[in-house]
Amino acid sequence: SVAKELVQWGASLFIKVTGQFRLVSDPSICFSGTFTPLEFACKLKEVEGSRQQQQQQQNSLPQYWMRKLCTCIEILTAETKKMDLMLYQKSLDSAARDVPQKRRLGSRRRRPAQL
Repeated sequence: SVAKELVQWGASLFIKVTGQFRLVSDPSICFSGTFTPLEFACKLKEVEGSRQQQQQQQNSLPQYWMRKLCTCIEILTAETKKMDLMLYQKSLDSAARDVPQKRRLGSRRRRPAQL
């Protein structure tokens, strides 16, 4: 799928896009907002789904395209979780490097006191 290819080529999953988007099933209906790719796909599914319920499947998005949209959402969700985990690991690694190492008590030999 296109979503899978874009993710493999390093497309950013966290860049947000602002715009007004028209529905495929009815171009006279649109929604607007600021979305990441995953947020956009979820919003599109939500809007198309509510439209399908209102129109009772007349002139609505075919099931084939809804399945494709669900597949895109699954791919984007999995990749977003991977990226979140990688960012979390990096933050833990950098935090661990920033913590000063404690000296072990008694690790240095003391010289006997001279009189």
